[in-house]
Amino acid sequence: MESYKEKVVVITGGATGIGFSFAKQFGNEGAKIVIAGRRENKVNDAVQKLSELGFEAKARAATYFPPLVATYFPPTPYVT
Repeated sequence: MESYKEKVVVITGGATGIGFSFAKQFGNEGAKIVIAGRRENKVNDAVQKLSELGFEAKARAATYFPPLVATYFPPTPYVT
C-alpha cells in the first residue's frame, strides 16, 4: 500500500461507520486526517477518538451548497 506519511486525507462523512474506519486506516498509514460532516458533535467526537489513538486529526463540521448550483438551479415554489 502507498504510504500516506505527511499527506492530508479529507474524509467526508468520516465521523462514524465506514468513514471513521477509513480515517483510522489512513491514520495507521501516517496520514494527517480531516474529518468533515454535518453533525458537529459527531465530528468532534471522532477527532477526539483519533487523537487518543495518536493520530493527527482536525474537524470540519459544515454542509456545502455550491453557489453556482443555486445560480443554475434557482429554487422554485412547490407546484401542486
